[in-house]
Amino acid sequence: MKTKRILPYLGGAMIIVLGLTGIAAAKITYNEELEVNNTGRFDSVYVGKQDVGGVTFFNGTIVNSTTTSGANNPVTFGDNVRIDGTLFRTEAGGSNPLKVDDTVIPQSDNTHSLGSATNQFKDGYFSGTLNAPGVVASLGESSGISSTTTTASGSNYDTLTEKEVTVSGNSTLFCNFTGYFSNDTDGMTARIYLLVDDQLVNQSVRVGTSAQAGHSFTLATSNLVNVEAGTHTVKIGWNTSDSTISTANNYALDVLEIKQ
Repeated sequence: MKTKRILPYLGGAMIIVLGLTGIAAAKITYNEELEVNNTGRFDSVYVGKQDVGGVTFFNGTIVNSTTTSGANNPVTFGDNVRIDGTLFRTEAGGSNPLKVDDTVIPQSDNTHSLGSATNQFKDGYFSGTLNAPGVVASLGESSGISSTTTTASGSNYDTLTEKEVTVSGNSTLFCNFTGYFSNDTDGMTARIYLLVDDQLVNQSVRVGTSAQAGHSFTLATSNLVNVEAGTHTVKIGWNTSDSTISTANNYALDVLEIKQ
């Protein structure tokens, strides 16, 4: 009689042991929230279902602790990674910048942009070659359409147009000017000068002659000027032959910064 009473208890204990040791390969399903107040260790974890997905919340730091402590133990993602929020390190806009320790190559050629017209990167630093045909920072344009005249002559000149530019470091300015000119006297001239911070740029002087009174001609000058960090004034000075009047029409001064 005592033996018969013991057998049911032994059978129940064996079922519990088999379930805990994994011998009985049965799936355990929970329909309620599971809360673990200590460390949980899993060989593999699946979150979400096919075409359904799920949300995984991490309120701490994800690390890889499978190799030697203190060594380079990267967390590895075996598939494409999509981030719907902002990617940053420590805190957004803080003193700890996001670091990339590898070559960065876009997946598609000539498709995606870095920055935009409204969200631009402030500065860029390169120690090698920047292969970007046509890339140059435009600092501004100063132009005029209405007729402007001058009677300045000899060593005197008037300012036809000017542009103030600010550069953050040592740079080269590409200064380009072109415009239509005329003189009110046969065979007389108009002259232009390029000045940076009121200093004449060598070899920038251009002279044109009116074959007849009021005859128009084009004057243009282009120069590369090295400048230091700060604000600089680029201007076009001009004058005319003695006792004559010169007129300028449809002129434009473009100043482009080329970083060194």
